[in-house]
Amino acid sequence: MSRAAAVARAHTYFDSDEFLVDLRRRVAIPSTSQEPERAPALRRYLNEEMAPSLAPLGFTSRVLDNPSGPPFLVAERMEEGAALTVLIYGHGDTVRGLDESWRAGLSPWVLTVEGKRIYGRGTADNKGQHSINIAALAAVIAERGSLGLMRGFSSRWARKSAPPDCGSFALSTKTTCCGRTC
Repeated sequence: MSRAAAVARAHTYFDSDEFLVDLRRRVAIPSTSQEPERAPALRRYLNEEMAPSLAPLGFTSRVLDNPSGPPFLVAERMEEGAALTVLIYGHGDTVRGLDESWRAGLSPWVLTVEGKRIYGRGTADNKGQHSINIAALAAVIAERGSLGLMRGFSSRWARKSAPPDCGSFALSTKTTCCGRTC
């Protein structure tokens, strides 16, 4: 139940290739917001990847339509007696795949490891960060049994195509974050 044990658990996740398994699955979803024909992939990333990844950690997720663009994911984990509320915010889309611009043997939607380099759209940005953050939350919960705070997880899925307008979205949808109406 120590910080060191949680960090060791997170290192094991990375070193055991579980990180690459999760990242490979996420990279394979072409969640670019700059190409309108990819809109179903954005929603699939939320419904079939992010929400199921957060559920085992005790998060309740909702995918909400956004009147001004692609959908939002709002996930909450409520802990009895938690005095602190933390909101994790991020984006879930990537820039265009630009498939034709990748060198031979590489594709933006296929994870490729060459030595110490990892290739694939979103590996250094959102999809890699999602994988690391979810693994860190899992490690803390596994060691402590709780996070010790209420955690909200919100992602806007069009950061690459338009600036976020979270306030207007929250007001227009009456979205709650960690039990509070935004």
